[in-house]
Amino acid sequence: MPRAGFTAIKPEVLTVKPSDVGAKAIGHFNFFRRQHCDRLWRGVAEWLQGE
Repeated sequence: MPRAGFTAIKPEVLTVKPSDVGAKAIGHFNFFRRQHCDRLWRGVAEWLQGE
């Protein structure tokens, strides 16, 4: 949900299950662990570069 100061944004929510990326768990901070660099980071980097 956009905040009042960001009325022009269109949030994009992507839900990723651990099984989607071949992991047992992801968790909040586990996303940033090196073991997920090819599974998760690459997609985020590609998304950011496309913006």
